[in-house]
Amino acid sequence: DLVLLFNSDEERGTFVNHLRDFCAQWALGLDVAEMREKELFRRAVTKQQRGRILEIFFRHLFAQVLDIDQADAGTLPLDSSQKVREALTCE
Repeated sequence: DLVLLFNSDEERGTFVNHLRDFCAQWALGLDVAEMREKELFRRAVTKQQRGRILEIFFRHLFAQVLDIDQADAGTLPLDSSQKVREALTCE
């Protein structure tokens, strides 16, 4: 995840407006949600966490393809976000 810190609400508002314009220009969806900084950092997935998640994902994928016991593939930590868990269960 990318977390941006701004010096002021005005600076953040300007950035969000530019981002909305950019997304509209390229017909991209954009959902904006407000939350406190502490909650934002709690929900953010770090590069290391994402690497671990991808490693487990590929272990489960290969275990399924090669018909290996998936119990040896690893599990996600309990504090991983719901979206990450949903991504790992997709087919």
